Amino acid sequence: MDFFLLDPNTNTLLRFPVAPTELQVQIGPKTLSFSPISLGDVEVPKGRQPVRLSMSGLFPGAGRSLPGVNGQLPNDIVAQIKAWSDNAYNKPLRFIVTTTPWNLLVFISNFEPTHRGGHGDVWYSLSLTEWRPLVVQEVGQVKIQSTATKRPDTRPRPKTYTVKAGDSLWKIAQRIYGNGNQWTKIYEANRDKIKNPDLIYPGQQFVIPA
Repeated sequence: MDFFLLDPNTNTLLRFPVAPTELQVQIGPKTLSFSPISLGDVEVPKGRQPVRLSMSGLFPGAGRSLPGVNGQLPNDIVAQIKAWSDNAYNKPLRFIVTTTPWNLLVFISNFEPTHRGGHGDVWYSLSLTEWRPLVVQEVGQVKIQSTATKRPDTRPRPKTYTVKAGDSLWKIAQRIYGNGNQWTKIYEANRDKIKNPDLIYPGQQFVIPA
């Protein structure tokens, strides 16, 4: 049984010189928890959690002679794993264990090397998490068309208006129509009485169009 990490982007292959002393695999459903008063605590399966693997072992130093071991120096292995760890979320690795079904894309979630012993050994703990591509679904903006209609102005309008001191056509239109810009309607309907729209006089009586 051999353990490998493969970088599919560069085809860089790391073979663990010694099989880990321990491999733990965590598999389980993703659950949604809630606590209805009548039912107590309830967990409802909702998808699947990514597989998590934890292992620990030894990268033997150059001063140690082990049968069948002829691999990279431990410092080189540590440097390679650290480089992969720095790019964990961008470049997935493939974790392979021969003679087992374990062959999946992962990223390095934790790596703790420890130098100890007189042979240049590096003891390590390594955690891997199943890598899944992030898929973002863009939801278009929904345009809601209002079906509400503008309430018509049912206020009765006077048919005539008598000019008061301080009035102007704009003020009269603002008072009657609620919009001073409508003064031209009054002007056009009373051109026979208004020679200059800027000059109107108290007492003049204007026809007010609907």
